Amino acid sequence: MYPFIESKKNNRLILDFFKKRLFSITGNNFYSGILVFIIHFLIGGSTLIYLIFGNVKNDFYFISMLTWIIIFIMHVYFKGCILVKLERELWNNKRWFGPWTLPFFTLELFGFQINKKNSNFIFIGWSLILTIFVLYKVFL
Repeated sequence: MYPFIESKKNNRLILDFFKKRLFSITGNNFYSGILVFIIHFLIGGSTLIYLIFGNVKNDFYFISMLTWIIIFIMHVYFKGCILVKLERELWNNKRWFGPWTLPFFTLELFGFQINKKNSNFIFIGWSLILTIFVLYKVFL
């Protein structure tokens, strides 16, 4: 593994780079955050829906699997989702969890505390469930 300081440095460089580029396009960090969220939701959501409901024999299924493998690897490298970190930065909102925000807030209504440890536990659990489901679907 790589040193934690390098990871934080790389995160900061990437966040600053995209924050500046997006600001030059939108002229507003709020709109930049919306743009990132839409891209985030389209890439993650469309491939996830296809992994769950799509035909395994289609080329897009392989692309969707590859996309999610890259997502998992990036989550490990960046110690979380770099797109969520960018959205948080653009919106100046530390309680934003990306597409997970609504489920997390719902869990909080039922008394489940969302913190770094619990959110990582949920992400890892979701990753395992999705991996098992996809492998089952592919090899069935």
